[in-house]
Amino acid sequence: MLAIGFHAARGDLAIALPFNLALLGLSLFVVWGRWFKAPIAPRG
Repeated sequence: MLAIGFHAARGDLAIALPFNLALLGLSLFVVWGRWFKAPIAPRG
């Protein structure tokens, strides 16, 4: 999210936006997978 704001401030949002959105989508997929699909069990 900060990268999108950084590139918007620099004025090169049109170039960087698709790449940043792809990385955001991949990170959200990993978060979903770790929380819901295959959660990591606590040690104990």
